[in-house]
Amino acid sequence: MVAVLASALFAFAAGTTPDSSKVETPPDTSKAAIAPGSSFHITHNHVFTLLGVLITHHGLRNSETLHNWPFFSIGAPALSSTTKLQKDFSKLLTVTGDANASLTPVNVGATLGTDLQLIHLLEAGVKGSVSSAWNYGRTSTFMGVYDPEERTFDQDIFMTEAAFSITYKAGLSIPLMMFLPKSDWTKIILKVGVSRETSTYTGASDGEPWKAGTDTRVNGDRGELSGTLMYILPFERLYMAMVTVKASRFMHEYEFDKIYWEYDPKFLMVGVTPTVMFKMMENWNGMVMAPIMRERKFNKRRYESNEELMLKRVGAEWHLNAVMCMVNYVF
Repeated sequence: MVAVLASALFAFAAGTTPDSSKVETPPDTSKAAIAPGSSFHITHNHVFTLLGVLITHHGLRNSETLHNWPFFSIGAPALSSTTKLQKDFSKLLTVTGDANASLTPVNVGATLGTDLQLIHLLEAGVKGSVSSAWNYGRTSTFMGVYDPEERTFDQDIFMTEAAFSITYKAGLSIPLMMFLPKSDWTKIILKVGVSRETSTYTGASDGEPWKAGTDTRVNGDRGELSGTLMYILPFERLYMAMVTVKASRFMHEYEFDKIYWEYDPKFLMVGVTPTVMFKMMENWNGMVMAPIMRERKFNKRRYESNEELMLKRVGAEWHLNAVMCMVNYVF
């Protein structure tokens, strides 16, 4: 149960929530330093987030006390601060850079990235990040290395270890509205992207599974393909709907130790996330997301969460584990 909430918080911290940066949105309330006639822009943005999660019955299946409940809700706050630099060299070429720091009840992290954009449609960039997490007792492990003999994660103390990652990415935005009849109802944009992330945990050796969040990883590379269909709505309060599809997997099966071969490390993770974005009032906006995930199906239906790596995958199944709502205050 806590893991579902934490996964949403880590998505917020890592900046992996749906991206609407290249479409029409409500007026920007961030603090910008722009000289008249200048092609160089600096923008500062601080966001306080209230996150609410409605966990479904399937998402509760491994909870000791709530596995018979039809659903359960939980919430948490988060805080982030972003500085973005943008330099327009011409109408065709733009270079951006951004720095972000985030704080949630389960982790603290920072990212630094840069992008090269051509006519604001084709982009390529690189992003680096570092994070450390808190642990809350033996049943809420968010940072540590897996011990297959004990079937649990050895809990590392906050800030004694850290996860580092570097991501290379490229993307293309296709304004489908250019090929459709001009109307307030035909503002549609398609974004496709590809990325490769290299992750390292300071406390893990190669082949050892680890956590610095909710995802189980190993030192090595993971590739991802994504596509997002954005529909700009002609409403002031409900201004956008989108569907994001992502597929990711570890680049090489051998990156896991051979002891975990039945877990199927090369399993292809797929997610389909419908999202609705809304604006409540000045400086207040939010989104509702319902991620539907393709997950491993194991030979046991119910199990302790820390036992998952030692189970045998017998297939795949699709599930909606939670519905998430984020409300943001920008200042």
